[in-house]
Amino acid sequence: MRCSMAIVAVLASCGLFDVWSVVRAEELTKEEVAARDYCYQGVSIGTTEAEFLRRYPLAHRQESGKWKVTAWYARLDRGHCVIQVECYQGRIFYIGVTFNPTLLFEMGGRPVLERKLTDALGLPASVQDDTSYWHFAPVDRKIGYRQRLDGGATVLIMDTAADRHRLAEQTTGSDIGF
Repeated sequence: MRCSMAIVAVLASCGLFDVWSVVRAEELTKEEVAARDYCYQGVSIGTTEAEFLRRYPLAHRQESGKWKVTAWYARLDRGHCVIQVECYQGRIFYIGVTFNPTLLFEMGGRPVLERKLTDALGLPASVQDDTSYWHFAPVDRKIGYRQRLDGGATVLIMDTAADRHRLAEQTTGSDIGF
């Protein structure tokens, strides 16, 4: 059911309703919504680092190689799956989920995973090296899918706005003489 514009205007003027988020939500495609709302076993873009560590207390810290980024990984599903996250300013901006061949076999194989991806996201927008990419600028998401040589597969999700902010901050703080 839709609210009349008069009711929306009154609620918005009282600060009880965010008109732009509703208007923007109505303009999003199902693929953009799927990209924005991606969540794997309780972990999504924007989850705090502290919440991730509460959920996965056995997570291991790893070197990310990126400026001001902390990275963690945890083994899930009896070790058949690995989730890797990268955090900037205490929030997850990158998620990588690697499914090993055993788990993929239990799911029905890579074709099932690929069909789920294309059903949710449509066809990839680009391919670079061994990774197919979907780009969703309206929701600041980039999603990748990589087939692994061992028969496994990895799904990657990135908050492109947070990454742009991180890179801009890094560039601003770097003195190279000009």
